[in-house]
Amino acid sequence: SNLKYCKIKYQIQYYEELFYSFTEYISSPIEYLIINAPFPFKAFHNLLCFLPKIQHLSIGSLHLWGDIHIEYQLSPIQLKCLRHVSIYFSMIHFDEFEKIIKEFFHHVQILHLTTYYTGTYLDTQRWQKLIVYHMPYLRVFDINCQDFLEYDISCHDVVTEFNSSFWIKNKCFFVNQYEWNDQSFGGVIYSSGLYR
Repeated sequence: SNLKYCKIKYQIQYYEELFYSFTEYISSPIEYLIINAPFPFKAFHNLLCFLPKIQHLSIGSLHLWGDIHIEYQLSPIQLKCLRHVSIYFSMIHFDEFEKIIKEFFHHVQILHLTTYYTGTYLDTQRWQKLIVYHMPYLRVFDINCQDFLEYDISCHDVVTEFNSSFWIKNKCFFVNQYEWNDQSFGGVIYSSGLYR
C-alpha cells in the first residue's frame, strides 16, 4: 500500500471502550495521520510502532478507559520523521504520557497539547527536563490545560512557575483564565508564542 495521508472519523457511545489489537509489527507508509474520534490510550504506544514514516500526527480525543495496564507492548521504534504532534486528551496522568514523549517524540518540532482534568501537566520542572533531554528539536510548545484547581492554588501561582528564566529565554509565554462559582474553581493555562 502507498497510503501516505489518512484521516479517520467515527462515533462511539459515551464511555464505550474501543479495542484495538496492535500486537505485531506492521510497517505502514502513512506520513500524515489524523484521528478525529476517541482513541484509546492503551493502544497509542503500539499504534506509533506501526508508523515509522509518520511526520504529522493529530488525535482529537485520546482517552483512557479502565486501568492503564497494557497486556502487550511492542518495543518502541525511532520516529525520525515525526515533526508535528497535536493531541487533545483528558484523564491521562502525566506519568503515562511522559513515557510516550521519551520513547517517540525526540524529533518533534511542534507540540500542541490540550488537557482536561489533569493538573499534573502543570509541573514546570518536568517540562523543562523533557524539553532539554528528550525533545531537543522542539520549536513550538503550545499547551492548554483546563482543570478544577484546589481553593488554595491560584492560576496566577501556576503561571508564575512557567515564567522562569528558562521559558523567557526560549520565548514561550503563558497566560491564564479562570472562573469561580460556588462549587468549583476552574482554571485554564495556555502558552503563547514561539519556542526557540
